[in-house]
Amino acid sequence: MPSLAQMAANSATVTFSWQGLDFTVAYFPGKLSDAAIAQIDAALDSMNTEIVGLVQSWNVTENDGTTPFPLDAARLVELPVPFKQALVRAMIRDNRPN
Repeated sequence: MPSLAQMAANSATVTFSWQGLDFTVAYFPGKLSDAAIAQIDAALDSMNTEIVGLVQSWNVTENDGTTPFPLDAARLVELPVPFKQALVRAMIRDNRPN
């Protein structure tokens, strides 16, 4: 039988657009539980922490256009809140298509 750890280890990729730019994110759909969604909704600090736990990789870069922007909750505070909300919505929609 599959365990919770096995479900959490699976990854998926979702692409979403924000302000005319396309972003591709690999994340862990098995970690996107009701509890994770509730925490994301609770506070922005929590959202940053949850994003770091959910996102495996992404194509967001530093201003030099080549250095990957780190998946670090302390650095995510630099990103626009609407971008982070769009990212979370894209992952949720990818898991709940209907």
